[in-house]
Amino acid sequence: MKKIIFIIVALVILPVLALSSDVEDNDSVIEDNITITDDMPINEDKLFSNPTTVIESNKSNESANEKEKIRRQSDMDQNSNHFGISGEIKHVTHSTIRYNNRLPTQKMSDIHPYIDGVIFLDGRLPNDIKAFANIEAIYDTDNSNADVDFEMRELFVDLNINRAIYFRTGKQVLQWGRCYLFNPTDLINVEKKTFTEKITSREGTKGIKAHVPFGTDMNMYGFINTNEIDAFNDTDEFQKVSGAYKLEFLVDKTEMAFSIWGKKDANPVYGYDFSTRIFGIDVQGEVSASYGDNTKKLLEQDGILYSVIEEDKWIKKAAIDFGKAFDFNDQPDKIQVNFEIFYNGSGYDENIFQDNNIYLFDAPVLINMGNISNNIGSYSSYSEKMINNQNGMTLPGGTKKVYLIANGLYEPNYYSPYYAALFTTVNKFFTSEFSLKANLISNIKQDSFIFTTGIDYKNINDFKAGISINSYFGATDSEYTFMKNAVDMLITFGIIF
Repeated sequence: MKKIIFIIVALVILPVLALSSDVEDNDSVIEDNITITDDMPINEDKLFSNPTTVIESNKSNESANEKEKIRRQSDMDQNSNHFGISGEIKHVTHSTIRYNNRLPTQKMSDIHPYIDGVIFLDGRLPNDIKAFANIEAIYDTDNSNADVDFEMRELFVDLNINRAIYFRTGKQVLQWGRCYLFNPTDLINVEKKTFTEKITSREGTKGIKAHVPFGTDMNMYGFINTNEIDAFNDTDEFQKVSGAYKLEFLVDKTEMAFSIWGKKDANPVYGYDFSTRIFGIDVQGEVSASYGDNTKKLLEQDGILYSVIEEDKWIKKAAIDFGKAFDFNDQPDKIQVNFEIFYNGSGYDENIFQDNNIYLFDAPVLINMGNISNNIGSYSSYSEKMINNQNGMTLPGGTKKVYLIANGLYEPNYYSPYYAALFTTVNKFFTSEFSLKANLISNIKQDSFIFTTGIDYKNINDFKAGISINSYFGATDSEYTFMKNAVDMLITFGIIF
């Protein structure tokens, strides 16, 4: 309870402190300068950036001639056509070393090589209409008979009404939530951010986003989520639509937002987030609350396991992130450090993975290695797909761990009440072409950890390579050790075009 109170109090007090503190960098609050790993969504705003996408400010020192030049250039851009193509292709080798279940002192290993290619298509059409597509292709180099697997990660169109209301319709990854890893206010994206490196792109969510800006001091956002609709000609399907609304505003140097998410037959979720700078430290935070949960949890009653949704209680979640860039050896912002704490009000207090008792299931479940790999998140997405193709078995009963995973009730990094994570990046490591990362995440209640370290290389000719090593340690049969993983490693090399 003391930890919960501390996090909630911090989320309330820190923005107030920021309002009275001397903020050194005026635009640091508005523009998040943190760079996450490759699993972050593509910033289409930067792809499309030009005077047509910038809301013009009425600066008092602008002359009439300058304004006229801007207007003419804007009109020219608005009625011009443009098509661009870019992407990346890389070879990936994913290797995992696991402890042998029968002989814990021995280890087993496996290797999955494959090729991953991504193509980004962006088009600019007349009347300020833009389109974007993210197409991914994956080929199993270990299987000569394998077909190329194509995935459309994102596909959307941007348009606006008199540059007063902006729309984005289609399959898209949204920036919803401020923190580095944990985003309790994000109930929109179908894929959460991952702690370990994710090779493939994040899957987009189908829907329509609206943005109404009010100068530089306030923004309104809305999103209609149609991801669960299978057939638009069936009126009953529209009951699956969910929606989210966010009001974002600036108070002095602190950016804040209130949000709400809702869906038919679901409990509404209320959110608050902020971003500010206090004494040179970038601080982001977000909190969500709902009266009753919206995700199922495991419940044991009279020796039978059920999937239920908690009702008649407030479900609270909160995350806070502290980030700072450090100068070193006359190099500005050479080291970036972020520390994040997460409280998950719907997490399990007990360690289900350590319960080896046998229970009856409320319904038989199908389990295979794919169920496990898809939920632990220690595999790359393509390795998961390969494992998931294995035949499974149907079980009428088993351990809580089997029931939890087979029913999709386990979500990495959202399983327990308390988490902490540390992210460190050293830019220009050795030379300007190298960067070093060292990250640590902890399930605090279970004393379970993942330590990730790696080096990335990119030269002026757009060749890039990297190696990433994840180590799993802590209490036996805890969140990050129940898969018996000891170490897994990703080696990549490829080109950007």
